[in-house]
Amino acid sequence: MSEKVNSVIDEKEIINAKRAYKRAWRAKNKEKVKAANERFYKKIAEKLATEQEAEQTGEQAAEPKAE
Repeated sequence: MSEKVNSVIDEKEIINAKRAYKRAWRAKNKEKVKAANERFYKKIAEKLATEQEAEQTGEQAAEPKAE
């Protein structure tokens, strides 16, 4: 039973150490984090734009058939 408790404590310590490392890395490399976020959200925006265009063209193509 004590091994389970110790392993849980070890896992929590590992998780906290990872979080601390990531937090420190992000603080040290703000420009890299900013650039990565910009790339990510730009990709998301492009995907949404293409989906909206597809919906609009799909609706336009569907309208003449409905008449």
